Amino acid sequence: MDAEISAMPGVEMYSASYSNDITHGAVLDLSIRMPAATEDQVTAVARRINEIKGDYFDGYDQSADFTVGKGLTLQRGERLDPEQLGTDTRLIRQLGGALPGSDINWFRNSGTSIVIREAPPVAQSLAAVRTVVGNEPTSVEVMPVGDDPMWRVGFPFSIEREQQIRQQLTGLPVRMAALTIEDGHLSYMSVGVGDTTSAYDDLAAVIEAVKPTPDHPLFLRWDVPDNSGKTADDSGKTGGGSVHVAGCEYPGTAGEQEPEKYYSPEALDLQRRVRVAFDGCG
Repeated sequence: MDAEISAMPGVEMYSASYSNDITHGAVLDLSIRMPAATEDQVTAVARRINEIKGDYFDGYDQSADFTVGKGLTLQRGERLDPEQLGTDTRLIRQLGGALPGSDINWFRNSGTSIVIREAPPVAQSLAAVRTVVGNEPTSVEVMPVGDDPMWRVGFPFSIEREQQIRQQLTGLPVRMAALTIEDGHLSYMSVGVGDTTSAYDDLAAVIEAVKPTPDHPLFLRWDVPDNSGKTADDSGKTGGGSVHVAGCEYPGTAGEQEPEKYYSPEALDLQRRVRVAFDGCG
């Protein structure tokens, strides 16, 4: 396979990694660089890989990465759909043209996801994705340049719903670090609270703005710095916490099982008050 694929039109570099051991099992990873290739050339390479592999690698953990431009990667699992790869080559290049300087990874296997690193502002990034994916169910992760929060969004995601959520987030007394939107609703937020004395009121303001419901609960995580600006004390105990607003699903982590080992007394008191007031466990 190595010699034949490397010699095909449009292929700048090809490599394959095979392994079969006790630790990782049977693994086949392919990497193909085709930054200047045409869509038809990408399709032809994928089709030939399928023909050469046949069923020989059935049961292997397989992946294939096609680099089709600067910072543009199409990642696949076991199944290579040559026609889909050709189409996605055009689409990811269109997306890269709308978001210059970004690093974009488009993964398809049993589901579809797009990760955009070094992205321009989120609104611009989401608009570009919306043009490319339309109503196709796609998980999109946007990591903007600078201090803007990371957005994880499940598409379809309309511009109208985006504007409504932005309105909910406007003027909140916290620093946004990350958020997740599923089915058009905020399901996760990570925020920084600037003042320990107002932490409860600030978190309550976030919850009031988002208005979670039992059908659409919100997992809210926060960090509260101490007077020196640290989010953990000298013993490593954090001043943060979390609440599942209108829900009651908490992870089975050590921090949940033995919270006194990981959280300061002040943090535990704040978390207890917030959970009593806002989660759905009562």
